Amino acid sequence: MQVFCTNCGKPLRSDMRICPYCGKVVREPVGEGRQAQRRSPQRPPQQRQRQQQAARPVQQRRPAAAPAPVKKRPQPVQQYAERKAEVSEAPVPKKKHLLPASVMRKIYRALTVAVVLTGLYISIFMIQVFRVKTATYPFKTKMKLSYSSYGQAMDAYFEDGSWSVNPFIFTCTYKGKSMHGEDYTIVFSAGTKIKVKEMVVDEKEIKKNIFEEKMLGMFI
Repeated sequence: MQVFCTNCGKPLRSDMRICPYCGKVVREPVGEGRQAQRRSPQRPPQQRQRQQQAARPVQQRRPAAAPAPVKKRPQPVQQYAERKAEVSEAPVPKKKHLLPASVMRKIYRALTVAVVLTGLYISIFMIQVFRVKTATYPFKTKMKLSYSSYGQAMDAYFEDGSWSVNPFIFTCTYKGKSMHGEDYTIVFSAGTKIKVKEMVVDEKEIKKNIFEEKMLGMFI
């Protein structure tokens, strides 16, 4: 049976009384009696220390230090979501206007109405002036005329002139100076039919019974 030193645990021969490794005297002569053979070999000091530590109460043991938490870096998608949430939660500064919103709305409506009315007047003006220029005076004469419409006759008879339209009473007014130096104001009724409604020459109103004579001088 193998025998071990009771101090260092090294294996010994049965006839050794002193351990050659640690120099300690063996307590009992090796090989004397059955008790020496039955004695269990001694364990090394390191193993005994481990057993003693294991036999300590749980409360006396030193708790192991918990590992420090590892901070995870946010992913790009998470950073974008967080930044978007911060921007959406931030208060949006209100624009400062010089005038209240109600006044601005009224001004906008007034400008819209003015633009619509201006466009409507221009359309009516062009249509009515075109109708007057292309109309022909119904002369009661068989004389051959040089021009067939108001537009042709007035372009040849007047040196310069201008048109105006009143869309409420459907009238067109022409003001111009003739080649003889006379100032004319001719008002045309531009309703269903085109006809001369009023004529003023050098600030003198011409009577209706002599309209034809004045107009005939323009067409021949």
